[in-house]
Amino acid sequence: MPPRKTPARRALEGGSALERGRSAAKGPALRFAPIDAMNLPAYVDIVRDAYPLFASEKEAMVDHFRSALIGGYPQLVGAFEPDGRMAGIYAHFTFAATILGRGLPATGLGMVGTALDRKKAKVALSIVRDFVRRTRRSGAPLSFLYPFRHDFYARMGWGPVGESRQHTLPPVAFPLYPERNMVRQVRDPGWEQLDRIHRQAIGRRGALGLSRHPLRWKGQLKGSPLTFLVDGPSTGGTAPHGGTPPFEGTAGESEGYLLAHFTKRADLPDLFKYDLEVSEMEWTTPRALRALLGFLSSQRDQVVEIILDWQVDGHLGAVLLDPARRNAVALRNHQSPGPQVGLGVMMRLEDPPTAFALRPYAGRDAVRLDVTTRDPLRDGAAIRFRADLRGAEASGVRLARAALETDLATLSRLWAGSLRVSEALEFGIATVAPLVAVETLERLLAVPAPRIVERF
Repeated sequence: MPPRKTPARRALEGGSALERGRSAAKGPALRFAPIDAMNLPAYVDIVRDAYPLFASEKEAMVDHFRSALIGGYPQLVGAFEPDGRMAGIYAHFTFAATILGRGLPATGLGMVGTALDRKKAKVALSIVRDFVRRTRRSGAPLSFLYPFRHDFYARMGWGPVGESRQHTLPPVAFPLYPERNMVRQVRDPGWEQLDRIHRQAIGRRGALGLSRHPLRWKGQLKGSPLTFLVDGPSTGGTAPHGGTPPFEGTAGESEGYLLAHFTKRADLPDLFKYDLEVSEMEWTTPRALRALLGFLSSQRDQVVEIILDWQVDGHLGAVLLDPARRNAVALRNHQSPGPQVGLGVMMRLEDPPTAFALRPYAGRDAVRLDVTTRDPLRDGAAIRFRADLRGAEASGVRLARAALETDLATLSRLWAGSLRVSEALEFGIATVAPLVAVETLERLLAVPAPRIVERF
């Protein structure tokens, strides 16, 4: 009797017969080409049908996407049938992904849409395949997307790497830090200054982060009319509580920012009361963090609730006066409702050997790792490679040996640090030999827990 196959082994062998059948189906015969001014209206028609809640007047949307054509970012791509009719669309983004301070080229898949009368014709599958081909031709070892359906993309090798908690709290729940006086409102902010803070914050955290195109910044500022900066000291930074760098600031430089907008709920009868939704908040020093939290606390005379996203293990609850969410239904087996957890971006290793070769590693260990995985978008073709994982402090350390087998989505999560090796083993989606190498691999692949991987 043959041995029972684990989920990890089935994944390595290409999944179930049904999944292999889905992977083998190439989809319809479509021609992919960049969108131009002539077929831009047809592109917008599909966008409006695919995302009706975000649609505006057609002419306004045509003008909006025309700016992408002129600026060349993102690249808008159409899927054309043999008769020239557009059956689907997507946008191809390029940027840099940063992990532990090192940048790698990456691509992003966005605005995927299928014509309403071409649903369930595998147009979306063809779109994904074309995007992956373009990514590989560009030489980018990583790709990212925001899923409309997690299972659809997980079967093709993307794994979730972004996660956050969304707090909905009254301003009095936040500490009224005295550093709030460092915050000032900016009426006409320049994206360049915010981008510098954003890049510094990503580098300081060390976790996975994405660079941002100027057009993305401009769209972010347009959607967040309230901008606040944390001013650094004018005569040089001083470390809080007698600390040392990197907690010191730089003289004359802003150390953080907050982008937000007011919202009004129907159940708020008071005309002068609003909610404040924070679309983004970054800081490069601890005092800047305290300044921003203190600023939020100071808005209690006008703001009823603050909506704020936070990293899952960021321990914001340590300083919240009351972390419970108001007027929400309590979860089973819990005394009071807390923040809501949301999933964000998914990532896929398009070139796993290159991604592992370019990635920096933590600690003092060194391992020569034999990796086996399979690519669902190549009909389950095996990918086998050897990678030397050497920690930043492992100079002169002899390489140990280990082997790892897993599916591509899990391998992507392990690479990004959003899943630990021991967790993958516990769930039966990976195997490691020898088992004593598990702790070593976890130390090497460790990064600060993923915060909110930014929209590209």
